[in-house]
Amino acid sequence: MKSEELLTKGMIKYYTEPKAKFISGADWSERTVGTYAIGTLLRTEPTCSNIFSRAFLYRLFNFNINQLQNTESYQNMQKKKDEIDWTAIPVTSTPSILFDATAPVSSYGNSFGTLAEGVALTETAYKVGRYGVNIRKKGDTFLVKNGEYIYIEGKKFHKNHINSQVKLGNDLQVAKYVHPAAAVKDAFKSKIGLLGIGITAGENVYQNIESNASASRVIGDAAVDVGLGAVSLAGGAIAVATAGAVGAPIIAAASVGFGISVIASYLLEGVKFGKKEKSLSEELKDGVQKGVKTVAGWFK
Repeated sequence: MKSEELLTKGMIKYYTEPKAKFISGADWSERTVGTYAIGTLLRTEPTCSNIFSRAFLYRLFNFNINQLQNTESYQNMQKKKDEIDWTAIPVTSTPSILFDATAPVSSYGNSFGTLAEGVALTETAYKVGRYGVNIRKKGDTFLVKNGEYIYIEGKKFHKNHINSQVKLGNDLQVAKYVHPAAAVKDAFKSKIGLLGIGITAGENVYQNIESNASASRVIGDAAVDVGLGAVSLAGGAIAVATAGAVGAPIIAAASVGFGISVIASYLLEGVKFGKKEKSLSEELKDGVQKGVKTVAGWFK
């Protein structure tokens, strides 16, 4: 018999035995882990005694986190950890590329967007797990199960019917899960999505004003923030609906949406490159500011 089987047998055998409590000064072998009397188990089951080293268990039961934190090695590890700049982790030196690991939560706008996508994913997972909500594709037909929990009326929707309703401009609830154009339209009708864009743009406008930035900088940065926010919002919606259109479960599609949000944050603001070590978002803002200055100069 394998040692793992003996271990399981031993634990089941002694599951109902009287268990000692953790009492100060009590012999360590009489202490318990959950409902198992480890001391009894070791004395009566030799195989288990070999698996659970007595020395190991002694150290386990008498482990003191404060002693660990006071050791030199632990303190050195903490110092090394504190020395790392998580907003500028070197990737390559030639060309110079830095990685900002905090990008998805580096600002109020990014944090709001990441949190909103996380909440949406959690809500979808709950409805799928609790109520069995699902959208399954069979041929050219989408079969909806327990759709009332996601405000879908009906159980069968043919692809041609969905396409025709989207072209007519009708708000067919199932369409936002399986039709990219409908998903984008729904995303821009979402107050949460637009609020995220507004928070990002507003936050940067405030920071620029506080730093006495020029009018061209304030206008240019705001335009880029709104534009990138809109692109990210639309991109996430398209990705989610595309996944649903090919038959992916709605929980998988929602996961794609969350992933796109995080990836977009890293691509736009999390990777810094070049001699000036600027992100793609910063480079775009610099370019727009130059354009605004050029156009303004034409009217002088």
